Amino acid sequence: MIETINNPLKIKSAYNRLRSQLLPLFSEKITCTIGYHGGSFQETVGYAASLDLWYVSWEEADVIKNLFGTGRPVEDGMYSMTGQINIPTQRVNRSIGGSFATGPAKETLLMHRGNIGGGKKDIGKHSFLENYRGDVEEVNESGISADFCIIGEIGSPMLPQQIRDFIYEISRIKALLSGPATFDINSFRFNDEKGGKYVLGSLKRNKNASRTHYLIVNQLAGVLQDQGFEVGSDRNRDLFIHDTRQIKVLFEVKSCLSTQNLYSAVGQLLVYSIPIKNKVRLVFVLPDKLEPPVAKKLRSFGIDILYFKWSTDMEPVFVKKSLDRITADL
Repeated sequence: MIETINNPLKIKSAYNRLRSQLLPLFSEKITCTIGYHGGSFQETVGYAASLDLWYVSWEEADVIKNLFGTGRPVEDGMYSMTGQINIPTQRVNRSIGGSFATGPAKETLLMHRGNIGGGKKDIGKHSFLENYRGDVEEVNESGISADFCIIGEIGSPMLPQQIRDFIYEISRIKALLSGPATFDINSFRFNDEKGGKYVLGSLKRNKNASRTHYLIVNQLAGVLQDQGFEVGSDRNRDLFIHDTRQIKVLFEVKSCLSTQNLYSAVGQLLVYSIPIKNKVRLVFVLPDKLEPPVAKKLRSFGIDILYFKWSTDMEPVFVKKSLDRITADL
């Protein structure tokens, strides 16, 4: 099981590793005013053009502050931070969102418990986790089980992109929860026969050490939005295309191909499409080519296949011909 790191010296070591990985990317220095709920302060931030993020970090009292914002700041301008990944350094503090943890393979992970807010009504941990597209796992936090968003592994070449996507996910969810409700996802959830409560994630996704699932989902969502489609997700479904009234296409994403992932993807697509009363296209998204007989059998079940490959800059690239076929006539 994943366990939070609570030793101050180990937290300091993990923080130094994180900074040494991020600072070379955030090399452009810009002095600006950072606004937050209740005030503002002037600071010199680092900007990374490759991520289109600004970042500033420091230590104070019993917390490490990591502030992020989207877009390139202008010198002496005023900007609101998009999200924080602050980390307590001396003791467990559940009011602070960030944490370091040790994973099953002894890797060091950067996590967040999802308690975002910024003073906006109806935006908090529950609503954030309900709409979060990334990995959420149970973590042992000093003997207590707690849900955390797994951002990425310290030292992984994909960590900067994973942090970028987490910050942009905060921005997306804040905008989603602040805007008018146009799509009722509650219509497509399961009811637990025993308790009458929603089942959120009864089928656990397979996770791998590189934790690239979120990068794939987010990139696919962006590609679909660029093509003019409305996209959504929930704790059961990785991604779907909808038209404010109906789910049209349902995607299940796997970051690697294994027998277990194949079983899981087929089961999730079939089971999670049951509450959707209209005809829906089911799509299995994966990086590795299936054997022709397997692909043919999946298509006989009504499951289409969308392949992707990793570019040299760690971005998933989807096969255009397949994607065009899947979204045809929508």
